[in-house]
Amino acid sequence: MIGAGNETCCQTPPVFRQAAYQQRMAKRLHPNAVIELDIARECWESSIAGQHVSEYIQQLGVHPFHVVFYTEQQLQLYINACRTTEAVVHVDATGSVIANIPGQKRPLYYCLLLHDGSLPVMDILTTRHSGEWLHSLLLMFNASVRLINRGSLVTPRQIVTDFSYALMSACLAAFNSAMSIDGYLSFTYRCISRHYSTAQLTSFSYLTLCMAHMMKTVSIRVCKVESRPQIRKFTVTSFAALQRTQELRVAQTLYRNVYVALVSKRETEAVVAARQQILQAVSHTNSVGEPSQEDAKLNRLKYSDVRTLKDRSPYTAEFGRAIDDVLLDDDDDSCPENATCSPQSFQAIKSIMHLYPLWSATFQTNIERFGNNASTAQVASDDAEPICQTNAAVESHFKPSSAVDSAAISVVDPISSLPPSCSMSTEKSIRRRCRS
Repeated sequence: MIGAGNETCCQTPPVFRQAAYQQRMAKRLHPNAVIELDIARECWESSIAGQHVSEYIQQLGVHPFHVVFYTEQQLQLYINACRTTEAVVHVDATGSVIANIPGQKRPLYYCLLLHDGSLPVMDILTTRHSGEWLHSLLLMFNASVRLINRGSLVTPRQIVTDFSYALMSACLAAFNSAMSIDGYLSFTYRCISRHYSTAQLTSFSYLTLCMAHMMKTVSIRVCKVESRPQIRKFTVTSFAALQRTQELRVAQTLYRNVYVALVSKRETEAVVAARQQILQAVSHTNSVGEPSQEDAKLNRLKYSDVRTLKDRSPYTAEFGRAIDDVLLDDDDDSCPENATCSPQSFQAIKSIMHLYPLWSATFQTNIERFGNNASTAQVASDDAEPICQTNAAVESHFKPSSAVDSAAISVVDPISSLPPSCSMSTEKSIRRRCRS
């Protein structure tokens, strides 16, 4: 047979991908995503009952396309976490979950995931991505929380997200009583100035930008303006040191050193000392690699700064004052050239200093130390190892879901999950819709 040419070769990856795609399509209840989701909603309505909130699909719309998933059990898990612990919720979004819908923007899958678990507390598929729209969907989630929790709203202590103004705005408004981003920056500044009691401080949710996302953002911005690899590495290392700071005064001193090390033209003693202090501050952190071309492309599309926000932030003036009186000995010809001189790289760090409390370790642990009635022990614990949260948990959750056509459907056959108590008329209705 071999002599006759009857040989079977290993299939190529595209062939396997096509086979997997055809297998997923065979399990689809309907080629139209909205109709398929509505069929699944009817199935889950019969199979997932709750005392206050039933079903799994809580909201389904066409223009804009959106679907909101959560069950009463997920809500109860979230409520218990917020009641008993300093709950941390990770919020992020990913694409390539369902096919594009004609006439609408690219659909994204948003997920709210508890830090100490692998189960999401809320999933969203939507083609609208504005902060106001996402805020409205989170408000519906809050309404369900109140329904289960006897009219009382509970919120997480920490919310970790990426550098998306829409997500930042939506989370702050939903979990902090319609607070805006610039309002939150002013609030954190008043916290640092000890304007609140410890009881007041613990009633708020605190927003944190993923450490890895922020380091990648700075790395991309530096790569656009600086071609020397060693300077790029030193700049990102300097930002990593700033990320680990837990006190504004420490951050201001470090920022001053970064300014001296990157802007001075001569290798003076001040430059050497500044560089050493930066490296000491970040000696226990891992270095960040160069961003890929795809990362740089996504950065241009996704990240946009808001000048009015920069002007309104109290941290713009605080860090500006930290370097106002710095005198650089650039006229001293007896000193060699500064090997780390790169003013444009310093600008990459300066451009996000107005968001300091969002990406630093300042509000990621021991919030009570900022209370105007804080105990000595609470203030002393300020020297603890800084915590820098990442969104690794939710990104790991995204990996298996990016290969399927829906975050919640096409994984199981909803009809097979109908309970024995489901009426025959309901099952026949659903099967009739699937055939049509």
